[in-house]
Amino acid sequence: MTILRPGIPAVPLSVDSKVRPLLMALKENAEIANGIRSGTKPDQEGWARRSVTLGMLIKLGVITEEQARSVWREP
Repeated sequence: MTILRPGIPAVPLSVDSKVRPLLMALKENAEIANGIRSGTKPDQEGWARRSVTLGMLIKLGVITEEQARSVWREP
């Protein structure tokens, strides 16, 4: 019996344009990690996978640099 994983909903267009790229990258990463998406795109050469970094979160104003540094220091 094949287990079908539910798709991850699309990021709504109504989401703030500053936050949307972050959410789209998180969605893609979750899809790849869960085997829903292979990471390949027919309109791009080779294999592409986006990852969200602490620097991206700071730039988007999701977290502060101080918060990012405290997460980075955690074991």
